[in-house]
Amino acid sequence: MEVRQRRSQRHDQNGFALAATLLALLALTAISTAGFLLSHTDLRVSENHRSSVDAFYMADAGLANYLARGNVSTDTQVYHFPSGSTYVWGERLVGVDDASALWRVLSRGAYTRPDGLGATRMLSRTVLEAPAPFNLYAAVVAPGGLNKNGAAGLVSGMDAATPADCSIGGTQDVAGLVVPPGGLRTRGLLNARTPSSTSATQTRGFAGNPAVDSSSIAMAMLQATKIPWQSLISGNYVGFDYVVSQTGYPSFRSQVAPGDWPVILIDQPGYQMNPTMSGRGTLVVLNDVTLSGNLQWDGLILVGDDVTSNGKQKVRGAVVAGLNLLLNQASANPVQANGNWDLQYHSCNIQLALRGLGPMVEEPGTWSEIM
Repeated sequence: MEVRQRRSQRHDQNGFALAATLLALLALTAISTAGFLLSHTDLRVSENHRSSVDAFYMADAGLANYLARGNVSTDTQVYHFPSGSTYVWGERLVGVDDASALWRVLSRGAYTRPDGLGATRMLSRTVLEAPAPFNLYAAVVAPGGLNKNGAAGLVSGMDAATPADCSIGGTQDVAGLVVPPGGLRTRGLLNARTPSSTSATQTRGFAGNPAVDSSSIAMAMLQATKIPWQSLISGNYVGFDYVVSQTGYPSFRSQVAPGDWPVILIDQPGYQMNPTMSGRGTLVVLNDVTLSGNLQWDGLILVGDDVTSNGKQKVRGAVVAGLNLLLNQASANPVQANGNWDLQYHSCNIQLALRGLGPMVEEPGTWSEIM
């Protein structure tokens, strides 16, 4: 009996030890699993936080780069980074006056981790877009002179804008053509049409206040425009919305948003512009340009070398040629007006173009994050 009792006690003890061991193993497994889950959760939280922080920095960097370029539009500007991209665009809030407007600039940073996951953050800043302080004091400024061939066409400094276009419309009559002494050379102007206005000096084919001003030398004419040509063409003064050698010439039907007045850099010599390139804004031409056919342009045409007009162009704004003289170029070539060039000063279009060239003033206290 005693032997059986001892054996039974040993069996009971062994069973208890086994059960205790299993319980201990289960407890350790539970603790290990909980520790693993907590570590995994902490790691995921850490990765998500880091992704969010990186997305924030990308959004902030994109916003800073966009504001540094100097102009704002509704077009989306994309900045690429090693781990993602930032998308920046403007939303026009309200016009302060004819020449200035408040915009909200939005910047969305999208960070992507190696596993394909990531995070996005969006920032915004309100800016005031003001016009560039250029002095467009004539319909055409031609420091190399102007050769007019044929009787057709009109170059007029009589403001073609009206009060319906903007508050200053119709009040900014300027010179029609500014050339150096002896700079206007005409052929076949005896039958050129004379503008109907009698409030300004008139010359066949030209009108303005005065119609033709030939009182200044070439360099003084360009300096009077206050155009910082070196800074402008280098992209330091304002960022270009389109650079022809990189993006091609933009389509005003599909690419340029309604109401935008883009700044377009034409950095290819001997550039030919045809009627399909009609549009608005500011053309910055590094070298020379030929305007052909029924091309229409509203705004500014700023040209480093010479302009040739063939056909029947309609320009409502202003043209300045020969700006490379400001870069110590030896001389400027004359503007060649061969066709029926209908160029009229338009103060409201010039204002809108100058706004695209003007500085963006960041409004204090408007930086915010959009959650």
